[in-house]
Amino acid sequence: MVQFLVTAVAFFTKCLFFLFLFMWVRWTLPRFRYDQLMALGWKVFIPMGLAYVLFVAVAVWVVDGPLGVTSVAARSGLLFLFNVPVLVLVFRVLDRGRLIRGSSIRPPCPPRGARGRPEGSIMAIGVKVMHRPGSEASYVRATLKGMALTFRHLFRPKITMQYPEERSTETWTISPRWRGTHRMLTDEQGRSKCVACGLCPQICPANCIKLVPGEDEHGNRYPLIYEIDEFRCVFCGYCQEVCPEEAIHVGVHYENAEYERGRFVYDLERLSAQTHPVSSLWDPTDPRGE
Repeated sequence: MVQFLVTAVAFFTKCLFFLFLFMWVRWTLPRFRYDQLMALGWKVFIPMGLAYVLFVAVAVWVVDGPLGVTSVAARSGLLFLFNVPVLVLVFRVLDRGRLIRGSSIRPPCPPRGARGRPEGSIMAIGVKVMHRPGSEASYVRATLKGMALTFRHLFRPKITMQYPEERSTETWTISPRWRGTHRMLTDEQGRSKCVACGLCPQICPANCIKLVPGEDEHGNRYPLIYEIDEFRCVFCGYCQEVCPEEAIHVGVHYENAEYERGRFVYDLERLSAQTHPVSSLWDPTDPRGE
């Protein structure tokens, strides 16, 4: 009975450890897609596991057969010594990127001229190309450093906000560069500042802005129809940057959930009725941000 309890406790402890290890890796590398994890398991981990099972079977046969070791301590020590070179070999292979190939392994660069661009290039400007290291890249060390950083965050004090009653704290507030729900600014008379120049729908990468221009009796252009599909928008901020009248802005606002998809299409009246702050897009105190 004691042996059964010890075995059960060891089994469940091992299962909990590997579950925590899996979550730990996912916390550290959250951008791994599910298909990438599946490919890593089928192409790398399963073949390595099968090869390791075969290696352990051969090692046990050598220890029990030709060597004839009967002591439990000596048998465990020999098996541990047999696993050391395997561990070193696997670490070396993974550390050099021979199994996990990424974007760091690139073909050699073409020869470059005096201005930093490839010889024979017709580019009008010199472009500085940054290449990641290839053979000296260490996937294992980088992953371990990331896991160590994630593990340290487990013991740091947590910030819990009672939303929606509490929307900010002394140590955390939403960034003024947040790009959220759009807002159309108006003049002193309450009219939209938009002059229907057509730059924002032209530059929009998501094609989510609909603009129908019009003119009044004085020849002043104004939007007859101005709509933004917030559901399709990628909140890049290009519309705000390109607007010559500083009329359309992405706002410091994120509470735009709806029950119907059609409610995500904001017309001119709804855009002008927004009162939240507008985004600064960059940090004005940092000259490199412009």
